[in-house]
Amino acid sequence: MANGAGDVITALVASGTAGGISYNIGSLYGAGLFCMSIVIASTINTSPNPIELHKSAIYRDVGLYIAATVLTLIFAAMEILTILTSLLFLCLYVLLVVIVLV
Repeated sequence: MANGAGDVITALVASGTAGGISYNIGSLYGAGLFCMSIVIASTINTSPNPIELHKSAIYRDVGLYIAATVLTLIFAAMEILTILTSLLFLCLYVLLVVIVLV
């Protein structure tokens, strides 16, 4: 969950440029999908013990990515960014953490 800090910082810096939103969404999706596919597959293949990954993990991650993207597009279309919109994203992240822990 914390390995994307560099991507988030890059996204914040790119936000001030033309096409920054498109870059941000593509970059964050690419990093997340890389972790969900290549990293998980490598871990499963190199583990000395069997690892079982439930389908719900992929559905959870993709579902929350889609929710975050929809929120981002809505806020971009409305051209608003306030403390409330930031808190909504934070709540979405807290929801992810709670779901992972449960």
